[in-house]
Amino acid sequence: SAVAYCLKFIQMNFTDLKEYLDFSYELSVDGSVVMAGTADPAGVPSIPPRKLPLHEAAFAPAEPVAIREAAGRISAGQVGLYPPGVAALAAGEEITPGIVEWLSAMPPQRLFGLDEDGRLTCVKEGV
Repeated sequence: SAVAYCLKFIQMNFTDLKEYLDFSYELSVDGSVVMAGTADPAGVPSIPPRKLPLHEAAFAPAEPVAIREAAGRISAGQVGLYPPGVAALAAGEEITPGIVEWLSAMPPQRLFGLDEDGRLTCVKEGV
C-alpha cells in the first residue's frame, strides 16, 4: 500500500540521518575540520595543485591505481566523501601524499569516485 511505502521511505531516511550524524564533523582547536569521534583525526587536505585542465584530464586515457600507490599521479575524475558529497579531488589535480593519507583514513563505503575495487582513476603516465 502507499502508506506502507511511505513509512518504509521515512524509516530509511531516518536510518541514513542516524548514520550521517554518527559520522559528523567537528571544528578542531586549530580550525581544521575533523571527523567527530576519531582517535586520529583525519583533517581535510588542502586543495591539491592543478596539473592539467579539467577537460583534458577527464577525457585523457586513464588507468585505475590503488590509493596507496597514487601519490604524484594526476586524477582523471572526482573523488570525495559522502556525506557531505563534496569532491576533495577533481580531474586534473595532483594526488598529493596528503590526499592519499586522507582517502586511506576514510571509511571506503563513504567514498565516491573510486572504481569497484576501491582504486582511483588516474591519467595514464606519459600523457
